[in-house]
Amino acid sequence: MRRLVALLGCTCLALACRHTQRVEAPGSERSDGAHARGKKEEQGGTGKATSTRVPARAGHPAVAASPEELMQPGSALRIQEALRARGLLREPASGELDEPTSAALRRFQGQEHLAQTGAPDRETLRRLGIDPQGVYRSVPEGREAAPRP
Repeated sequence: MRRLVALLGCTCLALACRHTQRVEAPGSERSDGAHARGKKEEQGGTGKATSTRVPARAGHPAVAASPEELMQPGSALRIQEALRARGLLREPASGELDEPTSAALRRFQGQEHLAQTGAPDRETLRRLGIDPQGVYRSVPEGREAAPRP
C-alpha cells in the first residue's frame, strides 16, 4: 500500500509539472553513452510532457509512464463528468487527463482547500464523489511487478 501511495504521489508531481526532466545519478552512464554530471536534462521541446518508461527491477515495482496507466479504463471520463456536473469543465469529455481537465481539477481543489496540483489524488476523488478504489490499479497496465529477491 505504501508503494502505491508513493507511486501515486510521484505521478501527481509529474502531472503537475509542465515538462518532464530526466535526472541521472552523478557518475552513471547515460543512455546516449555520455557520463552524467548530476544535472537535469529536459526531454522533448514541444511544450508537451514526454515520459520515460522506468522498467521493473528485482525488488522494485514497475513505474507507470503516465498517470493514465495507473487508472482503470474509463476513470478519466468519470472524473471529467464529475467536473462538468459542477460547471468546472466546459470542454467536451475526452477521456484523457488533458490540460483542460487538469485546470478544472485545480479549480475544484482550490474550492475544496486542497493542494492545487491538477492531479486526481485520492482526496480530490473522494470529494468529487468518486471512489478512489474504483479508479486506480495496483499495477500499471501491461506491466508486471518485479519478483521479490
